[in-house]
Amino acid sequence: MAKLVPVGARGVSEERVKFENTLTAFNHNLPPVYSTPDLVRLMEIAGSRALQPFCEQDEISVGTAINIEHRAPAGLNT
Repeated sequence: MAKLVPVGARGVSEERVKFENTLTAFNHNLPPVYSTPDLVRLMEIAGSRALQPFCEQDEISVGTAINIEHRAPAGLNT
């Protein structure tokens, strides 16, 4: 049985924005900004890291729903 997760548990995940993380990589008519699917993937990793200390050895966590606003996508890091 998993441990109780306290309010405020945190996980961190970060990466530099590369071309393959941009909208342009998927469609050359779109701007070279960080894609929302890549943002969601990064959030999923951070969430998993936040919950891992509260999981038993054979347990994992997975996301089942999201509600986000991606208002200011980042450009490529050069």
